[in-house]
Amino acid sequence: MQIIGLVPDKEWLNHTNNLEQTPLHLAVLTRQVSIVRRLLCAGASADVRDLNGNTPLHNACRLGYEDVVLTLLRPVEHKETLQNQYNVPYQRHSVQMGLLVLFSGLTCLHLAAIGGYINIMQLLLNGKANINATEGKNGRTVLHFAADWGNTTMVKFLLSQRNINLNVRTYAGLTPMLLAVGRRNSEIVSELLNSGAAYETFSLNDDSEDDDDCDDRLVSIIFVSFFF
Repeated sequence: MQIIGLVPDKEWLNHTNNLEQTPLHLAVLTRQVSIVRRLLCAGASADVRDLNGNTPLHNACRLGYEDVVLTLLRPVEHKETLQNQYNVPYQRHSVQMGLLVLFSGLTCLHLAAIGGYINIMQLLLNGKANINATEGKNGRTVLHFAADWGNTTMVKFLLSQRNINLNVRTYAGLTPMLLAVGRRNSEIVSELLNSGAAYETFSLNDDSEDDDDCDDRLVSIIFVSFFF
């Protein structure tokens, strides 16, 4: 805290190590909530990416540090900056950092879903994170993840949210319903149906589909079943 108070300019707080991590990254990774808050109030940039493309918020969501996420999302008040020797300009809200996509194609919401951190997902959604955001590799939303993994608790949580797209398709044309059907998870199929999702199933005998479409659909379900 004393060292932070001695810096003459906020840019001193944004120097990076060999992994392109700033002091804010390190404070998040070591879960030092008070240091995280002090760095933010001193003007440390919340949008600096490390070598893997992570902002501090991405790391907090990935690790499930709910207290750190809450601290990062809370806007800095003017009175919190009065102890600085310099003026601190307005920064973009940290939830906007969560919209940034990692090099792996994931947003903060995806990272929280992968870890099963529903409370963090709620915090992000309260901050207007896009519940229908798709990851860059396969075009999956968090509802795709939950349906594919058979995480009924997360599916119910997501279905309770406004503006959720129940029938969104991945790049391979798979909906959450198709993933649940492919996993033979009748409970999640029922939850999706009760929320208004369109029922779909895999069929290789539909005359309306040509052979190439059938082959693509078959490859998709085999890929999903064995690799996810």
